[in-house]
Amino acid sequence: MIEHGPHSPPHVVAVCGLAMEARIAAGHGIVVVCAGDQRRLAAELRDATTPATCGIVSFGMAGGLAVGLRPGTCIVARGVLALGEGFATDTGWARHMLAALPTALHADLAATDRPMHLLSEKRNLHERTGAVAVDMESHIAGRMARERRLPFAAVRVVVDPAERPVPKAALAGHRADGATDARAVASALLRRPRDIPAVIRLAFDAWIASRALFRCRRQLGDRFAFVNIGHHPLDVA
Repeated sequence: MIEHGPHSPPHVVAVCGLAMEARIAAGHGIVVVCAGDQRRLAAELRDATTPATCGIVSFGMAGGLAVGLRPGTCIVARGVLALGEGFATDTGWARHMLAALPTALHADLAATDRPMHLLSEKRNLHERTGAVAVDMESHIAGRMARERRLPFAAVRVVVDPAERPVPKAALAGHRADGATDARAVASALLRRPRDIPAVIRLAFDAWIASRALFRCRRQLGDRFAFVNIGHHPLDVA
């Protein structure tokens, strides 16, 4: 990861919601922005986007919406669909990503302001949008890329498949800084012991997804396979 500022070298900004994702995203030519709180994430992304920023990529895990996608499935987004708005990804950048990730799906992602943890929510969102997976950061990244007229990309790995709900106890561990609060999860499990099997299964799925995310990041290489390093934003005001 490099320090960002008005005189920093050309770089890509990687947008993550979890500290674990941020650690994987870090690398040469990358400025990582990470927060579990969406307002905080948007503010930090705005600060990190400078005249040296070449592109913005949303990177991390996602919840499965399309039936049959297993934990660890990698998706290179064709577009990101949020409530009332959509964000197209840069076709050239996506093409280079797909060349580096030959087993990845090229499909639409959905993005929401809150977790989609119920099976009915996942099913309805998939039917409404056609998106194969959902996260809570890609629309923030896409919005900033559109505002600054920068290339936009999204790479996500499925953690919880569409066929499984996310246990409520697991949601208790989500912190504003992107870290996981294990004590909060443990406290929630004391109140909801019936969630224990589902939390254990989710932890195993997350382990599979994190390994897949690491492999994807390594295969994408410097700047997440971004090659048009001469690109600069037209408007950073």
